[in-house]
Amino acid sequence: YAGGTAGIGVTNGLCTAPCSNNTFAGKIFGGKRLTPGLAAEVNLLMFGETERVNNQATINAGGTAKETVRSRAITLGINWEVELIQDFTNQIRVGWAFVNQKKRLLSGNNVEVQADRRLNAPYIGAGIAFRLNRDIKLLSSADFVINGHEGMYLFGIGASAEF
Repeated sequence: YAGGTAGIGVTNGLCTAPCSNNTFAGKIFGGKRLTPGLAAEVNLLMFGETERVNNQATINAGGTAKETVRSRAITLGINWEVELIQDFTNQIRVGWAFVNQKKRLLSGNNVEVQADRRLNAPYIGAGIAFRLNRDIKLLSSADFVINGHEGMYLFGIGASAEF
C-alpha cells in the first residue's frame, strides 16, 4: 500500500529564540503487509519550514536578521491495524525516525550561515482509517517524533491505496 496526508506540522525548540513553529506539513508513506493486521512501513515526514525575523534593534546589536529551519524525517517501523467497526480501522505505528534539520541564519549584513543537523529518535503515530472501497482508505493521523523539548508533531488527513 501507499498513501499520503497533508496538514499541520509543529516543531518545538529548533530556533535560537521563539519563532513560528506551526506550518503546513505532510507525509508520504508505503508499506508491505506481513499479516492482515500488521505491516512494515516507511514514512517521509515533512514538517515544513519555520521562520523567525528579528526587529531592526536586534539586527543593529549584532543579532541575526532572519532564521529559518526546515525539518524532515524518514521513519522505519511497524503499522498495527485493528478493525473497530465495519469499515473503520484504528492504526498504531511505532518505529525509529532519522531526522534531518536544515537551519539557515541570515546576519544583518546579508551573510548566510548554514547549520545542518541529523538526529535519530523514536517515532509513534496513531490514526483512524475509513475504507471507501476494497482498495482505498481515507485517513486521519497524528505522528510524533519524540526528542525531548525538540519534539515534532504532524497532524494530517489524506488517503491510501492497496495494490
